[in-house]
Amino acid sequence: MRIAVYSCYFGNPEPYTPDAMGAGQGYDRILFTDRPDLEVAEGVRREVLTAGDAGAIAASRLPKLCPHKFLSGYDWVIYVDNRARLRVDPAAFVAVIEARFPEGAPRTRYAFRHDRTQCIYREIKACQRMGYMTLEAREALIAAYRAEGLPSDAGLFVNTAMVQRMGDPAADAFNEGVFDHVTRVTRRDQIGFAYKVWREQFPLVVLEEGLADVVEWPLYSFRTRRRFQRGAA
Repeated sequence: MRIAVYSCYFGNPEPYTPDAMGAGQGYDRILFTDRPDLEVAEGVRREVLTAGDAGAIAASRLPKLCPHKFLSGYDWVIYVDNRARLRVDPAAFVAVIEARFPEGAPRTRYAFRHDRTQCIYREIKACQRMGYMTLEAREALIAAYRAEGLPSDAGLFVNTAMVQRMGDPAADAFNEGVFDHVTRVTRRDQIGFAYKVWREQFPLVVLEEGLADVVEWPLYSFRTRRRFQRGAA
């Protein structure tokens, strides 16, 4: 069984976390970045991607949401945000998941349920309060989703860590649909992911574990990120 743990660091959004992906014993670690000069931990494979005109945020979403485009040789992949630190052995974690499926774990997405809300609309409002979107963008997105019939508690998942058992074209197509939605409609992939799960009735597996069981997060507060960004600028 081949397992990869990967992360993304594009632009200069916060201090880089060299050990976000753990120690790397028995699995591969891959960092996607637009920084060829970034010093990475020993044993980490650095994959340099150009941000281009779309910008660093958009560029980071492609490997995050579409691992099949870069990590097709693996059985399981686990994404870990740079603001988090892996706290479990990936092989042991995968073994726990597989033990729940005597006939074989589905080749699909596995998601951590959001611990504060199951409402996409509440998440949209929270993003606006935190400065991730304007009030106008918030109202337009809510109106568009309501017009499609999205209910208030359709489900919400946390994308700080994401898991996929590879090898299903339907899951890969879903990933690309999420990326397209994030590119065209909203830059907040946590919102776009949950919306597409509802819209397509995608058969993802909701993990029994909470996010805190698998990663330590956040390593950097919202205020720390702002100070770092001001200093970098």
